Order: sequence, then structure tokens, then C-alpha cells
Amino acid sequence: EGPRFLLPEIHLYIAHTWCHLRNTKRMGEALARALKLRPKPQSEARVRLSIGNLYYKKGRFREALEEYQQAEGLARTALIRGRALINQGMALYQLGRIDEAASVLKRAVQRAVAAVNAVDLGLARQYLAWADFRSGRPKLALQMTERAARLCRQAASIDREAEALQNGAYFALELGLWTKARVLTT
Repeated sequence: EGPRFLLPEIHLYIAHTWCHLRNTKRMGEALARALKLRPKPQSEARVRLSIGNLYYKKGRFREALEEYQQAEGLARTALIRGRALINQGMALYQLGRIDEAASVLKRAVQRAVAAVNAVDLGLARQYLAWADFRSGRPKLALQMTERAARLCRQAASIDREAEALQNGAYFALELGLWTKARVLTT
């Protein structure tokens, strides 16, 4: 077989580069090439996640959800399955299917625990907090974002920690907890 099995991976990394450069057209082309080269299942799971991310960036949440579901089915590790679940939850949230999003995100939390991945666990809890907030549970949402921020801090993911703290401050303001909101943002 030789190095041919590496070609889909190379195109996947090229797609990620285009993503960071905000060129979704080129990203899509690289992902199409990766799929055309018939990647192995684990690589295909990552390609499907990336295709889902491309659809998500374009606001095509239904198509993104389908790609994330395929990625979950193809994934061979708890880490990739967990990321597919997080992304499914985000897409369901954007589609207004809040209860389904919460259910999927709870599964994502379990996967992140199994994968021993603090950043993904923090991310899953953060998105689950938004589902709780939209479902009328702002206190739970606030607690969830505080836990997410602590996890991200422990994992040295400063950007994710800041995002969780910002969301927590928003929830605190919605609850009328002005001092708490100020503490979270300083």
C-alpha cells in the first residue's frame, strides 16, 4: 500500500490550513480530495468532522449535523466520538432543537470523561450550559460555565477559559448577580 494511505491525511491538514486562513472554498476542495482518496475509517471520521465544520461555518446546520453523525459512527476513539457529539450538540442548538442538543451534549460530557480530555469536557459543559439556559435553568448554566472555566484553566486552554468566563458573566447578569458577573470578567 505504501504511502498512499497518507494522502487523505495530507489533504485533511491542507484543509485545516485553509480553514485557519478563512478560505472555505479551498478548504472544501481539499476535503473533497481527501474523501475521494478513500481514507481509512479513523481518517474519514476526522474528514467528516471537518466537512461538518465547513457546513457549520456556512450556516448549513442540518448538513453539518449529518456529517457529525457520520463522524461519530466512523470514529474509533473516545476523543473523536466525543468531538463529534459536541459538534452535533452545537448544530442541534443552532437548529433550535434544544432538548436534543442537551441530550447529545450530556453524552459528549461522558465521552470527554472517558477520553480524559479536560478541554473537550469543558467545551461540552459550556455548550450544555447554553442549552440549560435556553431551557429556563440559568443557575445551572452559571454553575456549568464556572466548572468549564476551571477545567480549561487546569488544561492551560486560556482561550476556552476566557470564553467560559464570558458566558458565565452573561448568565450571572441575567440572574441579576452583578457582583458575580464582575468577578467572572476580571
